[in-house]
Amino acid sequence: MDFPLCDVLITGGRVIDPENAIDVEVNIGIVGDKIAYVGEGTPEAQSVIDVRGKIVAPGFIDLHSHAQDLAGHRLQALDGVTTSLELEGGAAPVSKSYDWSNSEGRPLHYGYSAGWLYSRAIIKEQFDENAVAGLSALPLDAFSAIQGGAHWREPATAEELQQILGLVEEQLDAGAIGIGVLLGYAPRTSSEELHALGKLAMKRQVPLFVHMRWGARVPDHTPVEGVSELLELSRTTGAQVHLCHFASSNASMVEESAQLISEAQAEGLPFTTESYPFGLASTVIGAEFLSPESLQATNTPASTITYLKTGEEVASFERLRRLRAEDPGGLCLIRYYDEREPAQLEQLKQAVSLQGAAFASDAMVVQPLDQAADRSGLDLSQWPLPSEGITVHPRTTSCYVRALSWLHRDTGTLGLSEVIDRSSALPARILRSSVPAMERKGHLGVGADADVVIFDLQRLEPNTSFAPVTPSKGIEHVLVGGTAVVSGGELLPEQRPGQPVFVSTST
Repeated sequence: MDFPLCDVLITGGRVIDPENAIDVEVNIGIVGDKIAYVGEGTPEAQSVIDVRGKIVAPGFIDLHSHAQDLAGHRLQALDGVTTSLELEGGAAPVSKSYDWSNSEGRPLHYGYSAGWLYSRAIIKEQFDENAVAGLSALPLDAFSAIQGGAHWREPATAEELQQILGLVEEQLDAGAIGIGVLLGYAPRTSSEELHALGKLAMKRQVPLFVHMRWGARVPDHTPVEGVSELLELSRTTGAQVHLCHFASSNASMVEESAQLISEAQAEGLPFTTESYPFGLASTVIGAEFLSPESLQATNTPASTITYLKTGEEVASFERLRRLRAEDPGGLCLIRYYDEREPAQLEQLKQAVSLQGAAFASDAMVVQPLDQAADRSGLDLSQWPLPSEGITVHPRTTSCYVRALSWLHRDTGTLGLSEVIDRSSALPARILRSSVPAMERKGHLGVGADADVVIFDLQRLEPNTSFAPVTPSKGIEHVLVGGTAVVSGGELLPEQRPGQPVFVSTST
């Protein structure tokens, strides 16, 4: 048999490729940025990576990462990620975010949805060209910046709605991957506006990625109402709807919400979801659902919130009011499941094991651990990152390593192939109907993109604290488009082979 002459040959590893039902020791040959050989033979290669005793899997595809700067991508590479997408919030103007990522270079493939909330802010706050140009290319920074706006949370007039939809469609024309709908941050949005987004998504044959209107601990509403609204949206418009961070949004009502989703999927609705394996959520402290009044109405103590810039558990509702007034865009943590309590840890485990749900990190950006400082004063282009003075939610560094180690290795809750499937093939399948590039991602078949992660299952060690910012351990090699960005467990900071992912074009 004639073998291809390979640039890279990965030998001796246990290859687990759920998409192609492979779980066997075989070799993988790479030519350029594609997989050219899978089998027991040993083609000639310019470089050989001997990975005996290790697991070889498709690179992990993160549908929901706000960590779209260089530091975030580097931390995610050490978590086994090869494609990092900002789909829940998205961006607007989306071309600005793509151009910025391209100009700096990224170690991972990247992409953005059309940011409905940013489009909404541009229209309702009447941004002029200078204000739009002033929005950060990093969407999470733009999100923090608009928190002081007076109008974007309010219902849109008929004229404003048409302008918002037009702006969203401009982002789709620019290649945005679906529509990001941060509905929970503007809960007074009319059902007419939400259904108009569903109709637009159906017309353009792209998904909606939604932070639902009512999650856990929202006064006078339940997560079941939030899930039901999105199921009805899919049912009435035909749109594909993806529910972001199921476990945190549905804390306290997981079983009821899971049953609704299961029944809808059995009905054939194009409805998907995701979770990250942590009990702590994260967002801006000025979010409406974190107001002292909302927390008091749901008997939630202020201490469930940690303000990241100081690392403090918020001691009182008065302190919370002060922080929201002084720094509404400041990031915080919210404890939905107390992992220190065995019963709540078990509840979290069951929530993130929802059948058919992908893993997605909801990764955040690195922040200064100093209330008086801001991110502009940090040099996040250096590697390693500073050993102190910075902070980030651990899901940024350890979503996939924690899923592998906790949910498979340590508890046996999920099989190894299932964890890998939820991290690679399943996210790719969620996107394939609208994103041609995903046909070549999430698997290791011949012709697939050479996005590969190799890890030592027994050595996996996730980071579970928000400071210091420490990468995961145990990810031995990561190849993005055939180029190594992690080798021997060490990041190669000079490597930036990531390519943009668009709806209508391939990487």
